[in-house]
Amino acid sequence: MSNLNKKNKRPTYQPKVKFQGNFTGEKEFIYDYTNPKGDFVSPGIKYFELSNGTYYEGENINNLATQIYKTKSEKTDNTYIINTNPSYVFSDIEVYNQRKNSIFKFQDNLEPIYSSKSFPTEKDYERGFFYRYVCLRKNSSVDIKEINKEIYDDISKREGRYDYNMYNVAKLKWGLLDGNIRSNKLQLRKLTQKGFFNLKFIFPNLSEFYLSTKTLQPKSLEEELSNPKLISNPKSESETGITESNPQIASIQQNVIDKIKDKTRKSKDKRMEKMLLKIRNNAKIKSTTNSPLKKSKTKQQNLGNSRGSGGNTSGGGGGGY
Repeated sequence: MSNLNKKNKRPTYQPKVKFQGNFTGEKEFIYDYTNPKGDFVSPGIKYFELSNGTYYEGENINNLATQIYKTKSEKTDNTYIINTNPSYVFSDIEVYNQRKNSIFKFQDNLEPIYSSKSFPTEKDYERGFFYRYVCLRKNSSVDIKEINKEIYDDISKREGRYDYNMYNVAKLKWGLLDGNIRSNKLQLRKLTQKGFFNLKFIFPNLSEFYLSTKTLQPKSLEEELSNPKLISNPKSESETGITESNPQIASIQQNVIDKIKDKTRKSKDKRMEKMLLKIRNNAKIKSTTNSPLKKSKTKQQNLGNSRGSGGNTSGGGGGGY
């Protein structure tokens, strides 16, 4: 019976991560949902949301020890106050809500802004940089997150899919090759001067997605010809120099390296063909000059010239007698 129960036992449901990489805002979460005005979670704490709507501190789904709760549930339905009784007197709050009815309707049609990490493409590595985007809530200095280009364009162009009245957005040029730490630090400093604080929580690694410039500069044909090891074993040049731990980014970097090496190889092959053709032509001219037939003709010409000169000498002697 026990074996039957084990066989028919269904696996427990494990919710998936819906959002992660977010940071708590000012009085946004509490530890005890039974006490809404109790112990608030400090701002700037990293948390993630599961697909079942629960929130936990940290960033590892395998550690669900500390659960946190939203202090205020999000408004998702069309809840408007309509006075159907003329004798009813609205309170000050209800009057304010009535006057701001258009704002509520606007907010009901908005989509929530979520964190989204941008990743470089092969084209980005070829030009040496790509753009990353951030979003900051206007009434908070800690509610800041990285977003994608779609959300950035919508808010900056005030298209209305996301709340452009509540958030400010900015973009920064993220370096990918040598010298990227210095350039990325400068980009973050410029955004900080514009009021985008706490960027170090979003971009803690200034060398993120880095790829050495040397890997994108294969050996020239002259260097290969002067190095016998590269000629006998071309694979000795195949050290990629990739240090990226993310397999997706490492694959992109490898594709870029292979693409550039392929272009360089084709260029080298063309130059090599020209060099070989020149060498063959020179060898052909040299072999023609040193051929036995050519030597025989040259020898006969020299012999004929010597006989001619000897006959002239003999004739000259006869005239002397």
